[in-house]
Amino acid sequence: MKVRTRAVWQNTIRKYKVTPVKLFEPESLDDIVSIIREALSNNLRVRAVGSGHSFSDVAVNREYLVDLYRMNSVKHHDAPAISLEHKNKRLVNCEAGVRIRDLNRRLTKMNLALKNMGGIDKQKLAGVIATGTHGTGKDLEAMQGFVRSILLVAGDGKIYRIENANGITDPAHFNETGVELIQDDDIFYSVLVSFGSMGIIHSLVLEVEELFYLRETKIQTNWEDLKKKWLDGSIFTEGDEESKGEAPRSVSFLINPYSLKNRKTGKDEHFCLVMRHYKTVKPTKYILIEATRNLISYVFGNFPITYYYTIFMFNVLPHRAAYLIRSSLKTLRDKKFVHRSHKVLFQGLLFIKQRAYDAEFAFNLYDTPKAVSTIDALIAMAKDRKDNFRLYHSSPLGVRFVKASKAYMAVEYQRDVAYIDTPFLLRTRGTETMLEKCQEIMLASGGIPHWGKSNFILDGKPEFFSAVYPKLQTWRTVLKKFNPRGTFNNQFMERKGLI
Repeated sequence: MKVRTRAVWQNTIRKYKVTPVKLFEPESLDDIVSIIREALSNNLRVRAVGSGHSFSDVAVNREYLVDLYRMNSVKHHDAPAISLEHKNKRLVNCEAGVRIRDLNRRLTKMNLALKNMGGIDKQKLAGVIATGTHGTGKDLEAMQGFVRSILLVAGDGKIYRIENANGITDPAHFNETGVELIQDDDIFYSVLVSFGSMGIIHSLVLEVEELFYLRETKIQTNWEDLKKKWLDGSIFTEGDEESKGEAPRSVSFLINPYSLKNRKTGKDEHFCLVMRHYKTVKPTKYILIEATRNLISYVFGNFPITYYYTIFMFNVLPHRAAYLIRSSLKTLRDKKFVHRSHKVLFQGLLFIKQRAYDAEFAFNLYDTPKAVSTIDALIAMAKDRKDNFRLYHSSPLGVRFVKASKAYMAVEYQRDVAYIDTPFLLRTRGTETMLEKCQEIMLASGGIPHWGKSNFILDGKPEFFSAVYPKLQTWRTVLKKFNPRGTFNNQFMERKGLI
């Protein structure tokens, strides 16, 4: 195990930077146990960090930091203790530090695939699970929904295998030396989304699918037409000619917050881009234009010069924001892209996405008028700030959909949700002011913020979390069991009033 002092850790957008007392790079379960026991003996706090993709300070700690990147194995979970009920499931055992990108590559070699994922793949697995990272699809869970077992080193220095009450492990045949098996719903669904506060995760067992292929389409429309289809539900059911009426597997869309005149109709419209995914069969042969995304966006979107040029334009010619956003959306249009699922779910533009941050709030999927009115309010705010203060959005608004979760601290706990996303490019002027206003609007409309995104408006308001998370007290009880001395606490948890 490598131990570094005077090391600097920072998140991807470089908003949070710390020099911990020690930065550990463990290589085994025993290494993790020794780190926690050392922290306990020195009365120091310890936190595990992933790729730093979270835009909040959820992982920040100035005492002991643990980077799990050396722990990245992926293998079939074929332990003899799997119960008969779960024997036929596709289960893989993944160490906590594996990046989603590498996990996808290894699963492909095993002829397997994740059921769903977010739009980028740089994050480490444990961080994705701990903060409730999601993709899109109203019938598809966020990634914590794929977890079937967790191997955790807790704040008492003990090792636990944690599963739900109907866990995959047969207790009668469980034989992991030095590990205590817990099969309990309250504990499992508390630990799933817990921001690293319950201990350090060594590995997770995921249920995956047989390798599958997706077809992606990206078509343009306008907000008024899209709004009607969202309100009547047809956005989720309408297919295209190739799908032969089959509903898409998932839907998401991007909205220009500024209106521009449509040259064909003469009307002022908010340009929108709707993305749909359909499950399909493996192509018998690849046609270049179908096996690649729009080359303009896919290639140039990953060039640093594109990002710096865009920042320059937004700061020097901010009044052109409406045109800049519409142009960026048009470059994303694509009639068809067919590939392995993870290739399609990965949305690219990684260089730019790692230099943007956002606030994202979830709304009850079955109160669509509320979500629609929230977007209308955000659009009205964008116009007001543009007209009166010369403050501008630098990215389109985004909407994605996620199935209800059983995890107690998941934003979508017990309800299907629509996530409304308000991203901004770093270094564009007025970003913090605009981001705060976006949060105020979404909070006033009944939205619940994503843990890993900007949600500073709720600092010091523990009553909010008590109101929207009905299992918060149960979660706190489990927290005391696995974190009895506050070894894994940090300022993020204190500010939110979670402890």
